[in-house]
Amino acid sequence: MSYKILPNGHHYWQFRLGGRRGKKKQVTNANYAEGEKEVRRIKYEFENGIVPADTQKGIAFHDICDGYKNEKINEPNSKKQKIKTLESQNRLFKRDIPNHRLVYFNTKGHDAYNAVGRWLKTYSGSKNRLGGPIKPWSVIRKFNALKAIFNWAIYKGILSHNPCVRVKKPKAPEPKPRFLAQEEIDKLYEHSPRSQFTNYCSVILNTGMRPGEALGLDIGHIDMANRVISGFPQKPGGTGTVKIKNSFVEPLKAIIGKRKSGSLLNYTEAQLRKDAEYAIKAAGINKVIKPGTSKFTIYGLRHTFASHLLMSGETLTSVAGWLRNTEAICQKHYGHLTAQFLVQSGDKIDLVPKFKLKVVGE
Repeated sequence: MSYKILPNGHHYWQFRLGGRRGKKKQVTNANYAEGEKEVRRIKYEFENGIVPADTQKGIAFHDICDGYKNEKINEPNSKKQKIKTLESQNRLFKRDIPNHRLVYFNTKGHDAYNAVGRWLKTYSGSKNRLGGPIKPWSVIRKFNALKAIFNWAIYKGILSHNPCVRVKKPKAPEPKPRFLAQEEIDKLYEHSPRSQFTNYCSVILNTGMRPGEALGLDIGHIDMANRVISGFPQKPGGTGTVKIKNSFVEPLKAIIGKRKSGSLLNYTEAQLRKDAEYAIKAAGINKVIKPGTSKFTIYGLRHTFASHLLMSGETLTSVAGWLRNTEAICQKHYGHLTAQFLVQSGDKIDLVPKFKLKVVGE
């Protein structure tokens, strides 16, 4: 902070908001003490996110980035990784997006939207540290972070609208659901921390129920005479009905035992979350994730059931019936398995003649 005395006797104050690289701001006051007080007030209001309308012209985009970062870092629950992410995002935005004044972003013309759109296009086409292209999910995360900064500025009364709203958000291809092979299922059973988790996994892997539906199963929902599980609340609403496979009749009887009523699994959601995390990690299921596939979670047991049905030769219509989903949703999630199965089925057919084929025309 520095000051000069003008020829007319007024004090000319000059200082920066947002560190050394922040834009210069000026305050002219006839009284030295009042001028110094005004400067400190403006700096305090900026550092605490309180920016009056009459001082907005002196604040630019980089100042907003610094204000947002400082507030989030000073939160009591800020972890080292979160602080590191905030700092890297701050460096990226201040490097790639011009330091426009707030008047520029408050204008509802095309300029402010083009500034964000140009950055998005440039960042999407750039390369990462290893020299490869930036992945779509990384672009989406950075775009959401920029949107959060502008939303913070709106909440603090600095901006009137968010320039990211009218910019078309990039789309990333949805990862294919991860399912387990037979060897991985055996490993999951082997590292099960308790019998309830083993029973829980076996129910989903043999019925295709959703994790929440299996957790809330009651013995009264099971009809062994007709080999169905019915009357349980399902996710879309109403009650659901699932068949019991012949191979699962005896294991299900073992789970029920001599009980006539009550919860089937005697399991809580907190215990399930803890046991699932331990078993998946101990079995090393997420140690290697193939490109284009998602990380395995407990919901993947339902995907495993559907995938094994398809690979055993069942149609999408049959799988949709088991999962209580539409055929279109099953085609979206498991269509690639159907195509793969058709290729494998075609390879089993050998209709090539036994004699050697000849080239025609030689």
